[in-house]
Amino acid sequence: MKINEENACNAFIEILREIKGIEYEIIDYPEERNRKIPDVEVILAPKGEDYSYPKIAVEHTIVEAHQEQFKYVNQLKGIEKEIDQKCQGKLPIDYCFSLIAPPSLIAGLNKKNREKFVEEISNWIPGAAKSLTWDRHSSRL
Repeated sequence: MKINEENACNAFIEILREIKGIEYEIIDYPEERNRKIPDVEVILAPKGEDYSYPKIAVEHTIVEAHQEQFKYVNQLKGIEKEIDQKCQGKLPIDYCFSLIAPPSLIAGLNKKNREKFVEEISNWIPGAAKSLTWDRHSSRL
């Protein structure tokens, strides 16, 4: 099991303990036992063989929030990296910025339009960043 999967399962066990007051433990790793057939990550059972509570199958996975989310995220990360490089040394150092763009915009960019988008937004960001004000109540720009 990967470390992020193990961490997610352990967090889930902690959440069950906090919400339900039931101590669960991992009793089986089906996916580790049979790597040829994708299966659930782990099987949980109440500690101390308390059979009044059910066993639970846990699968660590990602559900897309919208169609083609993975494609969008990968494209946006590449664009963010390019924009970040172009904006180096031009942004206030005591602020943190995030780029969010509509999926339909990013997914629809061909190479020529992508290059134009990166260039234009990279030129726009430094000026816009300087005009942002700090909202001390929400700790957000």
